[in-house]
Amino acid sequence: MDILKEFIGDGILQDIIISGYIDGGAIPVFHPLYDRIYFVFSDRMVEMKVNDDSYVVFGLVSGLECWLDIDEDDKFAQMSIYNLVLKTEQNVTLDSIECENEILANVTVNFSEGGIARRVVFNPKNFFGFTFGGS
Repeated sequence: MDILKEFIGDGILQDIIISGYIDGGAIPVFHPLYDRIYFVFSDRMVEMKVNDDSYVVFGLVSGLECWLDIDEDDKFAQMSIYNLVLKTEQNVTLDSIECENEILANVTVNFSEGGIARRVVFNPKNFFGFTFGGS
């Protein structure tokens, strides 16, 4: 299933974000959570997550909100993983996002950077959330 037309719009990706929390201890430590990945475009944010039936699903969200229970002294936070995932600081255009309609299916993100076609694959089969890699 290619979700390009439904969610990506013009395809100019501005950021990829994960959420997590900052531990309220003496030395604050950010704990990233890869359960939900957010693709940020100029006029929309698309959330990718695994639902209760173990299918990868996508949806439009208006912003990041705390979706987990955290201790009172902890703080919900977010972090950009754009450079980590895409291995570039340049603007990229998403050409397609492909995901089969099967349990815990990989998600392939095809993108262009300066006319060079590349891809990154998100794998939802990790206990700690999505892992990613590509060429």
